Amino acid sequence: MDITTRPTLQQFLADTKQGPYVSLYLSWPDNTPVEKLRIRFKNMMKHVKAVMGETYPKTDFAPYAAELEPYEQDPMFWQTCETNGIGVLTNGTQTYVTPMYETVDDVAMVTELPQILPLMLDEATATDFDILALNADSIKLYHNHGHQVRSVSLPDDAPQTLTGTLGTEIRGGELNSVPQGGGHVTYHGHNDKSAEKASDQRRFYQAVDQYLLVHYSNPNKMPLVLMGLAENVAVFREISKNHHLLPKLAVMKSPATLDFVELDDLLAPIRETLRDRRRQRFAETIEKARSNGSYTEELTTIVTAALRGQLAMLFVQAGARIHARLDGERIERDSKVAQHANLLNTLADIVIGHGGQVVVLPEEQLPAKVGAMMRYA
Repeated sequence: MDITTRPTLQQFLADTKQGPYVSLYLSWPDNTPVEKLRIRFKNMMKHVKAVMGETYPKTDFAPYAAELEPYEQDPMFWQTCETNGIGVLTNGTQTYVTPMYETVDDVAMVTELPQILPLMLDEATATDFDILALNADSIKLYHNHGHQVRSVSLPDDAPQTLTGTLGTEIRGGELNSVPQGGGHVTYHGHNDKSAEKASDQRRFYQAVDQYLLVHYSNPNKMPLVLMGLAENVAVFREISKNHHLLPKLAVMKSPATLDFVELDDLLAPIRETLRDRRRQRFAETIEKARSNGSYTEELTTIVTAALRGQLAMLFVQAGARIHARLDGERIERDSKVAQHANLLNTLADIVIGHGGQVVVLPEEQLPAKVGAMMRYA
């Protein structure tokens, strides 16, 4: 059973209007025994069954069990995952399962709407970028998502090696000779040979740059990070026309002998820098909205605006909860359902349903539990 199943999250939210929903998030530490993971998942199922009996006593848990048990019972499901966790959302008729690329807190809830804030946090902290690994006469392409990096298989027509790209046009290979007449031959010196090799490398890199721009960077709008010896990185930067190439971020290390563990470690500072840049952009967005009067942290105002589709962006503090539910436009806090709910998640569902954006930020960047930017000041 594949860890990523259809429907997509957007389809799931659009098609599953009838709750209650079971939301399960399970962390997946490295080297955890499969049986231990299955036991944790089974205990989560027991917990949500008990909660459903308390908060939704008229709802039959059997359809939910039928949706969840195949995952718990399938050992291959647990053996083949290479991410940091999973998220499972179901209303007893449809189920959405997704890998979690960042470390996730364990969650087992039964609520009116699916708990999607952990997915928003995963999206907020995940980083997507391509890595071009440069040798003087060859390249490889990798893609990073979250904390995972994988090799990208380039097609046969891609410029992957200098000799394969330039073919008979290579000028800096063997020592060249030029006939001078009368049986005399003049040989190029080492300086000439070095210059021709440098020219070959530039032409090879130009072909790589153009290919990646057309087939990867422009279509995917993906940032590009260089990895290689300083001299190779400098040559590529000089010739590159790729505006997706990150100007000040690179891994100055020869990729010739790197394995994936070493590569993953070397990319950690790049990931953190890109996260910080994105958070800073959102901080600037909030400050701009404050200055023009389109930002608020007043909960009742946010609720009303969300229900009316007036929010452009909802900002939620990572890990924050407000134990409450909506009864129409009224915030209800006292029922058992409300005590098991998170109003912030309800607001996130509503905002996404109206085409708005949900952003999860750490407490140091968002001291309030929730804030919102109106579509209009």
